[in-house]
Amino acid sequence: MFKLVGLLAGVVSPFLTFPRQGKGPDTLSLGGGELERGSRPGRKAITTIVLALVMAGTTASAVVACSSPEPPPPTPTPNPNMSRIAFVSDREGNWDIYLMNADGSDLRNLTNNPGLDGHPSWSPDGSRLMFYSDRDGDRDIYVMDVDGSNVVQLTNDPGADHSPAWSPDGTRVAFISDREGRTNLWLMNADGSDSVNLSPRAVNARWPDWSPDSSLIAVVSNKDLLYVDPDASIWTRTITANDFALEAFFLGWPDWSPNGERLALVSNFRDRDRLMVGSVYTADSEDGFNFRPVYFDSRGVEDPDIERPVDDPVEFDERPTWSPDGKKIAYGSFTEDGDMDIWVVDFETKIFTRLTDYPAMDSFPAWEPTGAVPVYPASSSTSTPPQAPRP
Repeated sequence: MFKLVGLLAGVVSPFLTFPRQGKGPDTLSLGGGELERGSRPGRKAITTIVLALVMAGTTASAVVACSSPEPPPPTPTPNPNMSRIAFVSDREGNWDIYLMNADGSDLRNLTNNPGLDGHPSWSPDGSRLMFYSDRDGDRDIYVMDVDGSNVVQLTNDPGADHSPAWSPDGTRVAFISDREGRTNLWLMNADGSDSVNLSPRAVNARWPDWSPDSSLIAVVSNKDLLYVDPDASIWTRTITANDFALEAFFLGWPDWSPNGERLALVSNFRDRDRLMVGSVYTADSEDGFNFRPVYFDSRGVEDPDIERPVDDPVEFDERPTWSPDGKKIAYGSFTEDGDMDIWVVDFETKIFTRLTDYPAMDSFPAWEPTGAVPVYPASSSTSTPPQAPRP
């Protein structure tokens, strides 16, 4: 009898398998009474044991039949043309430039330098990234290949040079510098030559971004959004604090949509007596009208009464960036436990997807201007998400 039990154990054990859990990106639907977190279920191999004992005189035989494990699901074929997102993170103890596919896969550290590296900006063809770094003592502008190689220093000035924005035509770079004592908007050629101050009288200039045709630069100065013609030195106010009855009005990180019709930016604009602290908004690029948050009601209409999904942070959003097709926006957002993650909002499906979920500061995303945009997991929820607490 003991020999029979041993025989059965030796035959059956190779076929026994256990569940293996997988984890995908968190997905929050803008429909549904409750927000559902999607994940890939683990696989169970079903093992069936049929034991037949055939007794013939003093001889016993054990017949064991086992079903084969379920075949694994097909592995999705990676899209070699998928667009990528560069971002800044301190997940390895230092601020570095990271790169991942737009679906959150294939994440890697590009700079891995003890200095502070920040504010990545893509070349038009997606082959290089510009950024600032203090690796040599003060902040200067650098450029590197998209794999992190061939790092070249473009500026070398005692002042702080930062926030580079590569023009869509690839010829020029707008950046911020205090090299003349004020935080001004500067312009240089893409190779770092011929730097010129475009705003000798403007103070606290921040976050430049080019129009798709490279004819204008959007920049925030004090509490105003300004457009600058870099060739004619003409400055035009587009959105000002005077447009809104709010003393603490804030604008930050403007980003032009690929078709040039809309701007994404961060604001604490007050609507219907409600303060939305540091939320992502969009506005018509021509005049700043249709200034609306990127949160929706159950009909898919942008609704200022819907702040954000409950699991999306309630403190502050940073640096929205459009997808190449103009249908999605990625942004960094603070979480309730004090770190930051990269999120994507899809304007067609009304789905918010968290791309990073790591106990660190992941922020300042920059979406590659070329490449395919992934389809993010949908959710079965269809109604309005719960509202975050009012500040």
